[in-house]
Amino acid sequence: MTALIVIATVLLVFALILSLRIKLRVKLDGSDFSLAVTVGGIKVFSFPKKEKKRKKPRLSAFSYEKHKKRLEKERLKAEKKAAKKAKKKSKSDKIKDKAAETAGKAKKSLGEKVTSVVDFVKFVLGEFPRLASYIRTEIKAAHITVGTGDAAKTAELYGGISAALSLLIELLDKRTRLRKIKQGAVSVSPDFLGEKTDARLDISLKITLFSVLRVGCHTLAWFIRKKVGEAAKQVRK
Repeated sequence: MTALIVIATVLLVFALILSLRIKLRVKLDGSDFSLAVTVGGIKVFSFPKKEKKRKKPRLSAFSYEKHKKRLEKERLKAEKKAAKKAKKKSKSDKIKDKAAETAGKAKKSLGEKVTSVVDFVKFVLGEFPRLASYIRTEIKAAHITVGTGDAAKTAELYGGISAALSLLIELLDKRTRLRKIKQGAVSVSPDFLGEKTDARLDISLKITLFSVLRVGCHTLAWFIRKKVGEAAKQVRK
């Protein structure tokens, strides 16, 4: 009887673990892009990472001896920094070029960011079609106002973003279990008088650990069948 209770408890624990949902949430609010992964409601990954809270200073850390040590550390650190700065002085042109390149990448247009979100989702759905069929998706918000300060460019960008968003919704609808989109949750509109594009996207993808395990088993079985078939062909030859 005890053995049955232990077995039942283990099976129940496994069932609870496999029922946990993995959630991927992609958000774009203006120029701020964020991505978060949670398992059973617990955050396991986020981008960008939040800054750690600073620890409150302790009174014991402000003794005379400790203060002298801090000053010495700061002096050594300043000397090392000055030495590095002197070495890098000859490479100032390269550093400036790199900084300009980085700034150019940072100033990526909002239209490109929207396209990046679509490309990311396309990659996930295209690379893992069986897995995608078990994913539950939800579009909580997709509001984009297109403006560039130039009427022709605004019209061109508006057409591109409208097509990208339509493609995204179509992909999610065909490849995943898309939750019914609420009325007014999606909108794309041109602002021919506006100077910049504003967007707010909030898309969630959820899947259970059991579904991931099931796909893993299917993939493993396919791989074994493939290897057995290749071995049989070699034997026949």
